[in-house]
Amino acid sequence: MAYGMQIYNTDNSLAYDSTSPGGVFLRFVELEAGGDTGTVFYFDLGTESLGKTIILYPLFLGDHGFSIIQGNVSSNQNASIAWYNVSATPGTAVARNNTIIMVFAK
Repeated sequence: MAYGMQIYNTDNSLAYDSTSPGGVFLRFVELEAGGDTGTVFYFDLGTESLGKTIILYPLFLGDHGFSIIQGNVSSNQNASIAWYNVSATPGTAVARNNTIIMVFAK
């Protein structure tokens, strides 16, 4: 996984891009295990995700299903991660695990 750098002009146009196919690191996201299994949660990736292609690299897969919702510049919508808790096996008392994801943008 490679890193890179992007520099923007004052009008928010791209002036310099040294990113690799992996993109530029934005943040770590930890999805907590717990709560209802039928509820979908959303994690907003903030304004730094606006207008960029988001790539997720799971570091630790816990008990979650998740997908990326790419942002939309025209409606000023940030990218977000939609996620839900995977249901545990009925009748068992198994500890559930968090999921840790690295988020990249390009």
